[in-house]
Amino acid sequence: MSLFVRSGITLALTALIVGAAYLGLGFMTGTALVLVATLAIGWPSLVRSPAPRGAGMVIALAGLAAILVAWLADSREFGETMLSHLPLVAAFALVAAVLVEMARPDGRAGLVESMTGTVTGAVVAIAATGWLAVLDLPHGDSPTFVLVAAFALAAASGCCTLLGRSPWLAAGIALVLGAAVGGVAGWLIQALTVWAGIALGLAAALSVAVTSLLLRPKAEDRRASLAAAATPVAIGGLLAYLAHALLG
Repeated sequence: MSLFVRSGITLALTALIVGAAYLGLGFMTGTALVLVATLAIGWPSLVRSPAPRGAGMVIALAGLAAILVAWLADSREFGETMLSHLPLVAAFALVAAVLVEMARPDGRAGLVESMTGTVTGAVVAIAATGWLAVLDLPHGDSPTFVLVAAFALAAASGCCTLLGRSPWLAAGIALVLGAAVGGVAGWLIQALTVWAGIALGLAAALSVAVTSLLLRPKAEDRRASLAAAATPVAIGGLLAYLAHALLG
């Protein structure tokens, strides 16, 4: 799968996030489930896990548990948010990754690398819940925040695709471009301040810049390419929530 096709999938998932933001929390939950499923299927190939079935199962269960915990969280009591109990889900994922490694019958070669890859994939899947949390924050224009983050993510993704032969340059320009998109949105949209827009744009662009530098799947590995395409969208959810919560 070429870099351009992978970028197209990232843009399609971003558009799905925007649509779900305006349709409601139920649709956003469905979109988060799509991200989790994509990661569970493709992440083990992306990190070349020696135990792909176990790793995929851990990632899927971690993502599903995060979404379930987010839905069960009562944001009206004790100052809780949808993400209040996600550290417990992350701890569960770590224990599950250890159990998967213990069950391997192949002598556990590359134990540390395998477990690290599994836990990282689980954390990325958990991060997708951030999009639900953005909609749950006490602001009247939460879909607008999602829209701004999505535009910045799309701009950064396009930049990293066009300048793919110079990844570090692409990452730097993507960060500047994301911040610029967010800043302009903050200036144009009354529901946002300029600084909040910059923070949202920078957070979304950061997810693209980091993944473009760290994740470089082989073109012939479609599963790994799918996971690489979904990763910045999933991470962008958590980063957008943090930026929204701190400066929104």
